[in-house]
Amino acid sequence: MTDSISRVLVIRAISELILDCLVSREALAKRGKPREEYRTLDEQIFILMKLADTLELYEELTRTVVIPQKLKDEYWGRFPVN
Repeated sequence: MTDSISRVLVIRAISELILDCLVSREALAKRGKPREEYRTLDEQIFILMKLADTLELYEELTRTVVIPQKLKDEYWGRFPVN
């Protein structure tokens, strides 16, 4: 039971952090900021995706939060599945 609760809490925490990054990213894009200005947010999303993958929670994470396909493609290009 504890492991199950822990998984749910970890997924929720990672999801909320990714959502915060996506909202910030969208706000910068709407203000017409250059792509370089929100690159840091992309890197943060990639780090969180890597964390979820390392913890074997990535599939569950993608059911909780929708990560834009462009970011997923870029992520998986950088960190290929072995």
